[in-house]
Amino acid sequence: MFRKPLEAVVSIRPRLRFLLPRFPAACSVCLAFVANKHGINTDGISVLANVLEDANGIQGFNLRITVPMQTTPEARAVMERAVRSCPVAKALSPSLEKHIVWSFAE
Repeated sequence: MFRKPLEAVVSIRPRLRFLLPRFPAACSVCLAFVANKHGINTDGISVLANVLEDANGIQGFNLRITVPMQTTPEARAVMERAVRSCPVAKALSPSLEKHIVWSFAE
């Protein structure tokens, strides 16, 4: 069986076309996982995503995260931190704009 040396495996960087459709899903999963771990209700939370694109290609993403239930400031901080620290979001190029808009119930 052929195995690549560790250096070859570590140097492989995911391509944007591979990560693109996974970005909103990964953020949703991170949000749900971390919120659940902290006992935060995630029922009804939705994530809407679209791509910012121009003649040069993909420039970034817009995410609109809607939380339909009332939450505490602490719960909001936990959820926002979970989305910001999403591993797929971190793997995307830093040059890509990532606009995240939260809509919380009052």
